[in-house]
Amino acid sequence: MLLAELNGADQIDGGRALSDASFARLGRGRDTGPNPTERSKSGSKHHVMTDAQGLPLSATVTAANVPEVTQVFQVLTAMPPSGASQGPP
Repeated sequence: MLLAELNGADQIDGGRALSDASFARLGRGRDTGPNPTERSKSGSKHHVMTDAQGLPLSATVTAANVPEVTQVFQVLTAMPPSGASQGPP
């Protein structure tokens, strides 16, 4: 609902988007896996897509050992509809 309201107020800059990820240490769970940068300790990776102003549009969580490049499409398709004429319906 917030994205739809921001889109209606023309506050979402759809000209560019950024996708990035960060690691988080976690003990156990469905979305955990060996972290390749911390001696295989268990963790997860948070993938986020923002608009050109840094407004979060979408987020997903995977195991720490999942490459970011393989998740760009997943983060894009996880974006909820905003009612925009461009982008996801």
